[in-house]
Amino acid sequence: MGGKKAPREQIDHIIAHDATCGADAYACECLTCGAKLRFALPIAVERYVAALKKFQRAHAGCADSAAAVESVENPPVENPPVAYDSGPATRQHIDQVRGQIDRFITALRVRALDHDLSKLGAPEKAVFDRFTPMLAGLTYGSAAYFETLGKMKPALDHHYRSNRHHPEHHRAGVQDMGLVDLIEMLCDWYAACQRHRDGNFAKSLAINAKRFAIAGPVYELLVNTAVAMDWILPPDTVATEDGHEPPRAG
Repeated sequence: MGGKKAPREQIDHIIAHDATCGADAYACECLTCGAKLRFALPIAVERYVAALKKFQRAHAGCADSAAAVESVENPPVENPPVAYDSGPATRQHIDQVRGQIDRFITALRVRALDHDLSKLGAPEKAVFDRFTPMLAGLTYGSAAYFETLGKMKPALDHHYRSNRHHPEHHRAGVQDMGLVDLIEMLCDWYAACQRHRDGNFAKSLAINAKRFAIAGPVYELLVNTAVAMDWILPPDTVATEDGHEPPRAG
């Protein structure tokens, strides 16, 4: 019982030239190794065909050998990586940061416009009209200073309830405040210090640290910001009411 013959393997790297190729007319060539089999024409067909088959058998493996060498020297690369350009992502990040900084700027502008407006109306204005000149002549943090604040209590209570940049506005004081609150508070403290004839902002910071239980990283933040704004000298020159700085983190 006969079966079908297996299909003959196609050999594409061995070719025969036609009559138009001059010295290579009817020659057989291996495109892989470059070998050529030329004939003196005319030649008997049987001899020509036999020579072609012999040449084909001799060079049939050239393609496999060449492919093996090429695979070692030039291994295939699947999905070669595309050069990454970080520019677009960086520009997007910059735009996002600018947008969030603009939000902080807007929030601070609102605070600047609204700052202490409650002092311009009842029940605060009449009290501040009376006591502000007195406070200007007192040393900040002194017993006389706090005694005068006690006389202003009803107006101050209203002021603290109406303005969140004061630690007294918050149940846990400074610990409940955000950065925008702290920035407005620090600016308020600096401006208030300028009202006192003997104002010293470095000393006022230390007094307020004790008054409002501010220590560690939050105090460091306030001092470092004041230095950056040129309101005080560097931290190693900051004095307190008793000649010592409040405890620092670390």
